[in-house]
Amino acid sequence: MLAAHRAGVQTLILPKENRKDYDEEVPEAIRQQLTAHFVSSAEEVLRLALSKGSTIAPSQSS
Repeated sequence: MLAAHRAGVQTLILPKENRKDYDEEVPEAIRQQLTAHFVSSAEEVLRLALSKGSTIAPSQSS
């Protein structure tokens, strides 16, 4: 998560099981700069990633 932040990623989709780790291990100052979605199914991931107005952009391949 810290590497993603350093790379400029602003929105994360993470398993619900990782919420405690996120809250404990990612500094508050960085958490304030990120939008984290905690999900329990692939269906939730797709809904977030494909929703109209989503801030989750697909990666650009060369």
